[in-house]
Amino acid sequence: MTSQPTPLSISILFTSFTLFAFTTVFALPPEHKPLKPRVPIEHRAYYRSLHAPMYQDSHDATSEILEAGTNIYQRVCVNCHGKNGKGNGISAGFLPVLPRDFTNCLFQHKRTDGELFYVIKFGSWPMPPMVPSITEDEAWSVIPYIRTFCPK
Repeated sequence: MTSQPTPLSISILFTSFTLFAFTTVFALPPEHKPLKPRVPIEHRAYYRSLHAPMYQDSHDATSEILEAGTNIYQRVCVNCHGKNGKGNGISAGFLPVLPRDFTNCLFQHKRTDGELFYVIKFGSWPMPPMVPSITEDEAWSVIPYIRTFCPK
């Protein structure tokens, strides 16, 4: 004979789930040194000056590139960085530090497109390298979308 859940057991289950969700979302460690350069010093000058093959500045990318980047972000990046780019995606709670918060305008204004490309391509703890999961052109395409979280 199986017993039916009681209102008390349902309440306890709901409270436990709510407490777990709250602590997972709100008690995460802060983003790891957002202004620290992620490109090694020996490659920094090269990547700071590197530009995408399809645009000179990500803020000037065509609507087609922006749309492609949006689709890639939604497919590859959203689980960690979140729908709104705040670094609070569904997988963020399982990482040792929060993913990059793309709404952080200090970070956005300090990093060049080439530096963002480097991190997407090669990764930066705890983010894994995204290339070859996506192509280099796709990596360049996602940067204009990342830039929309903090307009110029």
